Order: sequence, then structure tokens, then C-alpha cells
Amino acid sequence: MKITIPKNRSELKQHLNDPLFKNSYFIMLTSASISIFGFIFWIIVARFYTPHDVGLATAIFSMAQLIGVFSGLGLGFGLIRYLAKREDKQEMINSCLTFFKGKKGEKLFLS
Repeated sequence: MKITIPKNRSELKQHLNDPLFKNSYFIMLTSASISIFGFIFWIIVARFYTPHDVGLATAIFSMAQLIGVFSGLGLGFGLIRYLAKREDKQEMINSCLTFFKGKKGEKLFLS
């Protein structure tokens, strides 16, 4: 697969019809919009609450995100690696979804 910069409308249309590029752009757009909305959220929160409360909430959210990162560490890579070799793929996917759902509940409980 040769990656080039589209030079005209037809090449751009062909580029955007490729699911790999289209999904990559959606992921980038989602990440940017989450960052912008998060920034706006903290501006609003800072207007209505004391600096102590904002700092405490920020610390709690950061800790919850850190726990989430550590709980899923390597699971995505392992799933990609071992799923292709597995005969019963559905069982492995269900096990991973159950694990993530349990970790999400654990994270909410700890928060």
C-alpha cells in the first residue's frame, strides 16, 4: 500500500473511501473533540467551585484514568496477537469484554 497525499478531488474521494484512513480520521476527530470538551468542562467547573474542590476532583479523575490504563495494559496487544491463532474466537472476545466490564466497575467503585 503506497500512501500519497491526494492532489485532486477524485484522489481525495478515493483516499476517504478507504476504511483505514476514514476510521483513522474519525479517531483523530473524536480525540480532538474530547480534549476540547474536557477543557471547556474544567473552565466551567473552575468558575463554580473553589480551587481546593477543583484540585481534588482533578486528582480523583487522574487516579481513575491511571487505574484504567494499568488495568488494560497489554490486553489489546495480546488480543490482537492471540486471537488469530485461537479456534474459538468468540470465547476469547467474550472473556476480554467481561474482564474490561469488571475493571470498569472496579474503577467506579474505587472512585
